[in-house]
Amino acid sequence: EFDSLRRGGGGFDFETIRPFEPGDSPRDINRTATLRTGEPQVTVRNPERDLELVFIPDFSESARFGSQEICKREYIWQFIAEALLVLSNEHMRFSVLLPSGRSFRYVYLGQSPFGAQKEIEKIRSLTDLKHHPPFNLAEGFRTILTQGTGCTLYIVVLSDFIDAPEYRKELLRLKRIGHSVLGVLVRDRMEEALPATLRFGAF
Repeated sequence: EFDSLRRGGGGFDFETIRPFEPGDSPRDINRTATLRTGEPQVTVRNPERDLELVFIPDFSESARFGSQEICKREYIWQFIAEALLVLSNEHMRFSVLLPSGRSFRYVYLGQSPFGAQKEIEKIRSLTDLKHHPPFNLAEGFRTILTQGTGCTLYIVVLSDFIDAPEYRKELLRLKRIGHSVLGVLVRDRMEEALPATLRFGAF
């Protein structure tokens, strides 16, 4: 039921290109149009369809496991950092859902990938010290559904267990209202060698 990674919709759409005006964000400058006209041009996007990238990392106890150089939790942090780097030229918002007891807390990281990375570093220093309950993805999806950001969301779930049926209803609700959800399976090489029954029965 998860989407494949793709570009489209949300903040990648635009209405028109016009000359740069005082107060416009330098991030909206359209390089191609600027080179073509010789004057700074900006892309005017539809604010109702801005794109927000939401990370939902699984920091339950199984994420501390790792038989190779790094544990799964470290891989999750590296994935988020590299995603922010890759998206440094895109016009979008960034946020993360963090475990808070048995629920989740929505944390807005801003529109700058570099600013978001600094916020992630602060969050990491606090999150890594805590022990978190089992990952409840259905609750995470419900948190997003009740948050109501007004943006088109690309939700990236990073977990070692994303095949459970409990969250299917919430996942379909998110997709019906125009959001996309990408599941990134985080699994150690040693776990890949386990039979499926043992692998999934451990969580």
